[in-house]
Amino acid sequence: MLESLRSEIKTYFQYRAKPCKQKLVVWDGFDELDKSSAVDFYSEKSWEDVLHHLQDPTVGNFYLEEWAVLGPQALAYYLHAYLEFLIETLSSQEGPNEGYVSELFHWLYQMIYMHKANPLNPQQTACIVKIAEHVIVEFQDYQRFPEIGEQISGNIGMFLQELVKYRM
Repeated sequence: MLESLRSEIKTYFQYRAKPCKQKLVVWDGFDELDKSSAVDFYSEKSWEDVLHHLQDPTVGNFYLEEWAVLGPQALAYYLHAYLEFLIETLSSQEGPNEGYVSELFHWLYQMIYMHKANPLNPQQTACIVKIAEHVIVEFQDYQRFPEIGEQISGNIGMFLQELVKYRM
């Protein structure tokens, strides 16, 4: 199942142009510090660069808060890295990075809530919904940390509820 999801991610997220620095955020007077941090982190980075950052075990910051304030084009472009890393962590021999999974779905919810829109096209949206449904099933009876399984399911539920409001 994970390889099928990875294939869909590649199909629906790979062929976007990297946003230029001026298109990373919309300077509208809100979340200025997060947007400044987003520009600092994402400037000149490809989605592959962000994926390599996420894969580095010595790095503790996923920059999800900064990702959520990116402009619509940049959100969808860099989401490719975050979804690839999600598939990697779900298929890890050591078990998934529960904190990352929980935070990703929290910030997916925030992305839609803050922008009052879904910046993803219908195919990307359908792909995200499939991934969310898979993660819910995977964490349904999570024994390692039962409370984190509940938190992940709650974050996914909030994300899917918000997504329904703005589904294309």
